[in-house]
Parts: sequence; structure tokens; C-alpha cells
Amino acid sequence: GYGFWKQVRDIAPTLVKAALMFAAILAVTSVLNVNVWAELALGTIAGFAVYLILSVLVRDDAFMELKKVLFEKKTSDA
Repeated sequence: GYGFWKQVRDIAPTLVKAALMFAAILAVTSVLNVNVWAELALGTIAGFAVYLILSVLVRDDAFMELKKVLFEKKTSDA
């Protein structure tokens, strides 16, 4: 079957990336003294950037597939 530790191993990379993203958001939003909307925007940008960079560095399968689909050159049927 699909045991507990196998499941943990499968989701561990995603959990680590999410934890690092959270840390980046917390760091950015706690140091800045700006209004709530600016904090939301900057936190979102920081979190997205960290998750994106980590996905590229570890060559995350799902990210690589998304990149392939988004940047695939269209071929004509003719």
C-alpha cells in the first residue's frame, strides 16, 4: 500500500517550500510599516518569488510541467 512515511516523503518538499514562503512573507510584512494593502501586495510578491525560486532550484516536477505547458511553442497543423 501507500504507507504513512511514503506519504510524508511525497509531501515533504512542498511543505518545506511552503514553510520558507511563509517565513519570507512574515519577514517582509513584519519589517515594513505600511498600510494593510501595501503589506498584502508586498507579502504576496515576496511569497510568490520565494516559492518560484525554490521550485526552479529543486526542479519541482509540477512546476516544470507548468513551465513547459505555458512556454511551449505552438505548432501549426497545416
